[in-house]
Amino acid sequence: SRLARELQSLAEDAAMQVAAGRFLEGGHAPNLAFADALVPRLRDALPSLPAASRDDAAAALEALTAAAPSPVAAPGAYRHDSALHRVLPGAVAALARRRPLLLVIDDLHWAEPDALQAFLHLAAGLIDLAAGGEPVPVAVVALCRPPAPDDPLAHVLERLRREPAACHVPLAGLGPIGLNDLV
Repeated sequence: SRLARELQSLAEDAAMQVAAGRFLEGGHAPNLAFADALVPRLRDALPSLPAASRDDAAAALEALTAAAPSPVAAPGAYRHDSALHRVLPGAVAALARRRPLLLVIDDLHWAEPDALQAFLHLAAGLIDLAAGGEPVPVAVVALCRPPAPDDPLAHVLERLRREPAACHVPLAGLGPIGLNDLV
């Protein structure tokens, strides 16, 4: 989306590294947005990470690249990956400690429940690391449409709203002037 591109441009101008991924409508690969965003950076960073961070980064890289999803996979064919949930916050923190990181996840409203749980574990894990006294120079931005009250995304967003380090910024649709500018 345009907002995601603007955020990425501002972060790059501020010398931050940018990792971006997006979920696709009807996609059946819960980790694809995370893989698109993080795999290239983890591969590049792995050899130079401190030993204490290298294990999480290597495990996250392995989990994100294992068993490439089939484009015709049936819904629900992928299962909750608790191993990835455990190591992803540490891997992202290791990347951010090398150079401040903006992680943009676009179209979170298309994510399947397993991917939403991975996102929640990632965000909560980074918050926990920072609360534990370790600076984690990372901003995680997820863009999504407002969910229906019974949508799993609504539960994830509500959980994150309870975190002091999380911020929810609802955006209104474009008005006539904004639409004209866009066209």
